Amino acid sequence: MSTETTTTAVNTAYKYLVNALVAGGTSLDKLSNFRVEEVVTDQTTKNFKITLSYDVSGDLQFDKKREYKDFDVTADGKSVLAMRIRKV
Repeated sequence: MSTETTTTAVNTAYKYLVNALVAGGTSLDKLSNFRVEEVVTDQTTKNFKITLSYDVSGDLQFDKKREYKDFDVTADGKSVLAMRIRKV
């Protein structure tokens, strides 16, 4: 897993996440503190398994919750195959 391909895969997952949240009605100003939690390569498919997390602000400034999403990204890092909610 090269650094360049890994970076591409993480960026692909991040862009997919932001687009999905905005399409679902979440305002960008409610999202903050994005983090890459985990990146691994599936040994059989060579696809990336990526976990991203972020904070979502509520109606009050101190009302925040951390959410986690798992992504399956193709081996070339250019397409998201699946996105799942990760319960912690």
